[in-house]
Amino acid sequence: MSKHCNDISTMMNSCVLFVVHSNSIGRHADSLKCLKEILPLAVAIPSHELIVRKYLSITYKELNEFENVVLHAKKWIEIAQTISDKENEIAGHHEMGHAFLFLARYDDAIDCGKKCLTIAQEIDSADGMMMAYTCIIAAYANMQKYDDTILYAHKLLDCAMKNNNQKIMTDVYFELERAHLGLNHYQDAIDFGQKCIEIAREIEDRRVEVDAYLLMGRIYNTLSDYDNAIIYFKKCIEPAITIGDKDAEVHAYSLLGATYYFLKKYEDAFQNFKHCIDIVNRIGRKKNYGARACLCIGDIYKRLEQYNDAVHYYKKCIDMAQETGEKEIEAQGCLGLSSVYHASGDKENIDNVIQYGKKCLDISQEIGDKKTRQEIETQGHHFLARAYMDSFKWNEASQSIDVGMAIATELGNEETEAKFKEDRSLLYGFVGLNDKCDVPSVKELLAVQTCSEDELLQDLDEAVKTGDKKRKVRALMKLYNFYRSKKEYEKTINYLQQFKEMDVDCSLNLFCITAIGNMYHLMGENDMALHSFKQGLPTAESYPDTDHHLSQFYHGFGQLLYNLNRELNLAEHYLREGIRCFEAIFTALGCLDEFKISIFDQYVDSYKLLAILLFKGDQMKEGLLMLDRCRARALKDLMMSNFKMEQEEINDEHLEYSDVLSLFSRNDFSIAFYSLYHFILHKIFIGGGTNLHFSGCPSYHSLQKYVDRSFNEMGVREVVDCENRSLDKEEDIQKERRRCIEEYEELNQATNLDPNTGKSALEVLFDILECDTILSSKQGEVVIIPDGPLYQVPFPALRDPRTGKYLSETNRIRLAPSLATLKHFEDFPTDQTSDGKPLIIGNPLVGKVMMDGEERDDIKDLPGAFKEAEKISKLLNTLPLLGDMATKPAVLERLRQGVSVVHIAAHGSLTKGRIALAPSPEVRATKIPDEEDYMLTMVDVQKAQVRAQLVVLSCCHSGRGEIRAEGVVSMCRAFLASGARAVVASLWAIDDDATLEFMDTFYTHLMDGRSASVSLHQAMNEMRNSSGYSELKYWAPFFLMGEDVTINC
Repeated sequence: MSKHCNDISTMMNSCVLFVVHSNSIGRHADSLKCLKEILPLAVAIPSHELIVRKYLSITYKELNEFENVVLHAKKWIEIAQTISDKENEIAGHHEMGHAFLFLARYDDAIDCGKKCLTIAQEIDSADGMMMAYTCIIAAYANMQKYDDTILYAHKLLDCAMKNNNQKIMTDVYFELERAHLGLNHYQDAIDFGQKCIEIAREIEDRRVEVDAYLLMGRIYNTLSDYDNAIIYFKKCIEPAITIGDKDAEVHAYSLLGATYYFLKKYEDAFQNFKHCIDIVNRIGRKKNYGARACLCIGDIYKRLEQYNDAVHYYKKCIDMAQETGEKEIEAQGCLGLSSVYHASGDKENIDNVIQYGKKCLDISQEIGDKKTRQEIETQGHHFLARAYMDSFKWNEASQSIDVGMAIATELGNEETEAKFKEDRSLLYGFVGLNDKCDVPSVKELLAVQTCSEDELLQDLDEAVKTGDKKRKVRALMKLYNFYRSKKEYEKTINYLQQFKEMDVDCSLNLFCITAIGNMYHLMGENDMALHSFKQGLPTAESYPDTDHHLSQFYHGFGQLLYNLNRELNLAEHYLREGIRCFEAIFTALGCLDEFKISIFDQYVDSYKLLAILLFKGDQMKEGLLMLDRCRARALKDLMMSNFKMEQEEINDEHLEYSDVLSLFSRNDFSIAFYSLYHFILHKIFIGGGTNLHFSGCPSYHSLQKYVDRSFNEMGVREVVDCENRSLDKEEDIQKERRRCIEEYEELNQATNLDPNTGKSALEVLFDILECDTILSSKQGEVVIIPDGPLYQVPFPALRDPRTGKYLSETNRIRLAPSLATLKHFEDFPTDQTSDGKPLIIGNPLVGKVMMDGEERDDIKDLPGAFKEAEKISKLLNTLPLLGDMATKPAVLERLRQGVSVVHIAAHGSLTKGRIALAPSPEVRATKIPDEEDYMLTMVDVQKAQVRAQLVVLSCCHSGRGEIRAEGVVSMCRAFLASGARAVVASLWAIDDDATLEFMDTFYTHLMDGRSASVSLHQAMNEMRNSSGYSELKYWAPFFLMGEDVTINC
């Protein structure tokens, strides 16, 4: 260019013309090249440099390079100030202010606008003032400082009116409309919107007219005035078409679709969303609107149960959202797919529900707004929970429910919380925890109906009339429960048949078939019962193992054949199939200990019935192993998981008889294994010579009463010098005592007692349990594996009626939950056990606390426990945690660090298996402590991984708990599950001085290097032979469960 121009002025003129032309046709790079070439020449003359800097700012703005705009605008302003060019100073501030707006540097934009305003006011430049106000208003609007926006908008409006600038007036009215909407001043917003539209139409400013219509529609939508909202959205479309504003068209159709969708006018919604999508596809932009429209159409098709179309549009939504990077819409599209696959009810689509549910959760992590992210997450977890339940993945279902519930609670979303409560109740119902189902819609399907027969029938009639399939299913289920509870089996079968005819799904069909067969069997119509089960075989053979209805079907069929004494080989086959299916379910429960404990109560009979069949076939060893497979299974899994074994590996490790024999090669003990099944007591004894002795007899109906009577005979409920270490309420304790007295009176009149024998309950139990077989073995120790109420038997106190000797006089006694856990104790790696300092806890200071929803300040001091802990800590050469130092956080921290011995002398609860510790000072300083602040629970213990060598629980009834198919669910079990090798506990509370004497003797022998079993045996013998504590009640309550450890601390 310089070749054709001889002076700088000519060059400048040519450059400006070139830049203006190039920018007008979008060739901004050519403009920049020209400006950069001339800049070195222009700097010699300020007025020329000012022009170059001005056009550099303008060109960079066209390229959206706003940092460069700011850079050159600053130079532009500096030069203008140098040469006192106020007009250019105003223009430079205006240009820089708008660059700051695009950079979201709103405070800087306001500063530029105000500087611009000051200069414009100095020279009385109306255009300058209006430029300044425009910049300031835009900045405040973006900062959502609507009051400031309104203040400056009115100043701009005054200025525009004085200068009759209607274009500016329409812009101001629009900004005032937006600002008042932001402040929820809806009528003011409408008024300014109408003024904006009126002037825009007058001056034919279609751009502002379109924007104002859209905003007016949004205002009316906010006011729930949907008719007016629709009118204004529709008005927007014509001028948008006139000026070719496809973006506005897309926006209008999108908002119209959303409004119609809200009004459930799905056809109108569909048409408008379809217009939106068509335009987006033509123009190739605004795909975020297209994605949202596809999402809504997918929702419409899902509501109309047109699932294939819904899937199509959800997938289109995801594709568009991925193109635009709209993570929120993409996550919602995945959520839509998960929900529609779930709604289809097709079992083959469960994997799709899970796939897209997980994808939704993954994508949601990239959504910036926390509330939006959490709302999507809760829905994702809800669909995942339902899908996991449908596919029998119970552990995963529980995890999704827990996470979803926590998020919903944080959001305060009660509707979503209710969904997760329903999910949780369904899960509880599946595993048999019906008392925990607190959602009426689930509870009414599990419990006996409280409403009348007429009400139930009317509910069914209404469901049939309205064609409501879901309601009909619920009505039939409630009628089934109602008539079954009344033992009206014919009516029960009738409604089961109706339920089956609905063909809801294969799983429920199998449930109906099983229940019908069971009802016929109860009615004595055994051929019909057999017909029902045989009819269900094709369905059963094609269904997944993890469906609990399948396991129940096989159990029902096997039990029926056994009871009828027909085809016992088939009975055995079906019982094995039922157990195989149940164990698949059990494996799927993963680490859900409470669920595993509960569900075994439902299925234990399959194992015991199969064992009886094996015993009848002289398969004694396999029968024993089968009985052991239904003992302490959840406990075994927890113990094994301490070694980080996979769940499948744990469940594959079923005990072999060679494993049982291996126990005798390493130990000098015999084993007494007991099993109760209805009215049959099986007794299996294995001696050191590995000979197996089996016997079975009818179990006494009053076996539990013999146990209670033995307690009364020993006077264990008459101990007077014993501090009450029980957390149970006094009225509950008194109620239990009255029950025992009543039962004692009944026992004296019991028809199965022979008054001529003169035997005590302890002697009767000795004979019932064939303890003479234990005495006949040459081994010095017996490991007893009890069942049911036998866990409460004080085995050391059982007396031979022929010799008058107690079982514990000649044999050391140890308990084990099962053969499998006994094998685990034997295989327990010594390097996995802690050799840390002992933890001695005595008399934690509980104080005023909340318990069971009530304020309690009656938990008394335990001076005996204090004295006991002090004494034992001296024997073990360690410092105890006493009184207010024995806080829950301190105890858990010590447990997690690792301790060799744990001794707890504190308040305990028989009914709930928990121990009261002291709350921390920090908690007590701020509130009345809640239970989680001070109560040591079984869950706390299991989580702490207490790999102690020995745990001694010196609390009231520390060895007792809820008796389940799993065994006794107590604090004793919790410590074993947590990794402890052995636990000493007691069946009843004894005199404080006697407890101290017993523990002193026990620990003295322990510290002399004797094993726990020997030490316990020696302590019992010494107490029995003492002058002060020879009575049974003082030395017989203690037992050792687990391994016979020798402590090293």
